[in-house]
Amino acid sequence: MATAKKTFRSGAGISIRPDTNMGACGPGQGGDGNRFRRGLDQYGATVLALPALAIAGLGVRGIMGYCVTALLFPGVVFIHLRTEARHMDANELVTRPTQPVRRPVLVWDAPVRLFHWLVVVLVTAAYVTLKLNWIDWHVRVGEMLLALVISRLLWGWFGSETARFRSFVASPAAALRHLRHLFRREPDVQVGHNAAGGWMVLLLLALLLVETLSGLYVNNDIADEGPLTELVPAWLANAISTLHGLVWDVLLAAVALHVLVITLYAVAKGHNLLRPMLNGYKLLPSSIDAPRQTPALLALLPLGVGAAVVMLLAAYL
Repeated sequence: MATAKKTFRSGAGISIRPDTNMGACGPGQGGDGNRFRRGLDQYGATVLALPALAIAGLGVRGIMGYCVTALLFPGVVFIHLRTEARHMDANELVTRPTQPVRRPVLVWDAPVRLFHWLVVVLVTAAYVTLKLNWIDWHVRVGEMLLALVISRLLWGWFGSETARFRSFVASPAAALRHLRHLFRREPDVQVGHNAAGGWMVLLLLALLLVETLSGLYVNNDIADEGPLTELVPAWLANAISTLHGLVWDVLLAAVALHVLVITLYAVAKGHNLLRPMLNGYKLLPSSIDAPRQTPALLALLPLGVGAAVVMLLAAYL
C-alpha cells in the first residue's frame, strides 16, 4: 500500500511538501539518527580509551562499571547513549566554555634556562669524554657541572619565584595526584614546575651533586692529590669509586625518563614544555598572575660562589 505524501499550499500558491529527512537538528542534519551516531562515536572513543588508562593504573572503576553494565544491562547502555546523543547539540550550545584571553607570561628567567641547557651540553660532553677516555677533559666538565649545580641550589633560595624550591616542591601525595591525571587532555595553566616535575628536578640535582662530588674525589685519589685522600680508608675510597659509576647510570636513566615525560606531555596532554624553556614565555590566562622575577645579573653571585667552592674542593678534597 503506497504511503500518501501530504502537500500544503502557501499563501503565494506555491506547493510545499515537508522534507522527510528534516529532523529536530534542521535541514540536512539527519535528526536523531545523526545525533545518536555522534553520541556513539563520542562514547565509543571513551570506552576504547579506558583500557589504555587501566594500563597506567587509572580509571579502573570506570572500566568495571562499563563491563558490569554491558554484561548485565545492555539495554541501559543503549538508552544512556541515546539520551545523551539526543541532548548533545543543546548541551554543546549551552555549556560550551568560553576560551579565556591568554597573554605571554615570563615563567622561566634567563639563569634557569641557561642552567638547564648548559647541563644538557655538559652531561653530553661528560658522556663523550668518558667514552673517548679523555679523562682530563672529563674532569674539567665535571668541575663545571658541580659549579653550576651549586649555583642552582643557591638560586633556588633567593632567585625568581618559579626557580625557588618552595614554589614547586610539593608533598609526595600531591605528586601522585598529579600523575593520576597524566593522560587527561586539558589546558596548560601551570606556572613553573608541577607537583611531579618538582620532584624530578630534585632528583636530577641530587644525582648531579653526588656524581660530581664523587668524581672529584676519585680523580684526586687516583692522582694522589688533596690532603683528604690519605685520610680516607681504602674500603671507603673503593665505595666512593663504585658509587660514582652507579650514580652515572642512574643519572642517564633519569635523563631518559625526563625526556620521555616531556614527549608524553606533548602527545597526551598537548602541553609544549620545551618552548618555554627556550624563550622563557608561556601563554597563560589573564586571571593568572605573572611570577615575580629576580634580576638576572644577580645570578652571577651564586655562580661565583659555586666556582670558588669547586676550586677549594679540587685543591683539598
